[in-house]
Amino acid sequence: MVIRQEVRDGEKPRKKLSLFQGYEEERYNWQVIVTNSVMMASDVWHFYNQRACCENFIKEGMYGFGLDNNVCKSFEGNALWFEMVMFAYNLLNWFKEEGLKLKDRKRFVSWVRERVLLIPGKLVSSGRKLILKLPRDWPFRESYLEAEARLG
Repeated sequence: MVIRQEVRDGEKPRKKLSLFQGYEEERYNWQVIVTNSVMMASDVWHFYNQRACCENFIKEGMYGFGLDNNVCKSFEGNALWFEMVMFAYNLLNWFKEEGLKLKDRKRFVSWVRERVLLIPGKLVSSGRKLILKLPRDWPFRESYLEAEARLG
C-alpha cells in the first residue's frame, strides 16, 4: 500500500528516495506499508501508522542516554546497563507526561535537561530544610515551578 499525503502550507516535505523526487512530487509526503493483512486499506493505515517511530526511540536511547556504549566486557554487565538505561528512559517519560504535561508533544531528553534538570540555582539550608533559590530572570522558572507543584 502506498500513501500520498499533500504537504501543508509552510511545512517542509520529508526526505525522499530518488524514486519520489521531482517537481510535482515535492508537494507530497509518501509512505509505504507492506503487510499480509486482509484488513481494508484505511484500517491498515490506522493500525500501522504510528509503529514506524521505533527508530526515534532507539535514537533517543543512543543520543540521550548513551545506550550505544558497551560499558562492560561481560554480557550480563551490559544487559544490566541496558535495563538501567531503559528504567531511566521510562522514568523521564513519566516525568515529561506527569510533571511537565507534555503527553501530546514529543520532547527529547536534551530539551528536558536544558530547561528542567540543569538549574542555574543555589541550594541553601535554612532551618533544617533545603531550599532551592532560582534566579528571577531564568526563562524556564515558571515551567519548573509548575512541574514541582504537580509532583509535590
